[in-house]
Amino acid sequence: MTTCYRCGASLSDNAITCSSCGAVQAPKQNTEITPPLPPVMQKSENSPKSNVGVPTAVYLIIMAIASISYFVIAIFLGIRFTIRELALIGFPNIVNVGVCVYLAIMMLMRKKNSPIFFVIWAGVFLLNQVTNILMFFSYRHIFITGGPLYLWILFNLIIVIFLTILLIKNRKSFSH
Repeated sequence: MTTCYRCGASLSDNAITCSSCGAVQAPKQNTEITPPLPPVMQKSENSPKSNVGVPTAVYLIIMAIASISYFVIAIFLGIRFTIRELALIGFPNIVNVGVCVYLAIMMLMRKKNSPIFFVIWAGVFLLNQVTNILMFFSYRHIFITGGPLYLWILFNLIIVIFLTILLIKNRKSFSH
């Protein structure tokens, strides 16, 4: 119950005028405090986390080391390269090393991984493998035996399939 501000008579809660003196009452102030709006993006304990980043980064680093190690092994085996062969082998491997190192760093730095990193790397990797296969058939003397090359390509394809399955499995963790 409220009282009239002029005469002090008791009034009902929803009265607009005083029944005793006729004074118009001030509108009732809303004293309720509205709760603040929740933040747009809240971190929750149950949010899905991507577990693709670390294995992919480790694999990318291995790929970078393997791309460099080919030339080291070639030096120890005494394989001589012509300028054209060196360009055909060296350029894709140098690009592969750069892309692998960059993407490995990006995969480890991001909290949520984006499949675009994997797509970029997969494209570069595919070009590198196609170049390796073409070189094997064009320049057989560079590769003493084809077995290690085929084993290397098979190993990489198995890893790509594994990482693709991880990406598909964790598809929800990539959505914003």
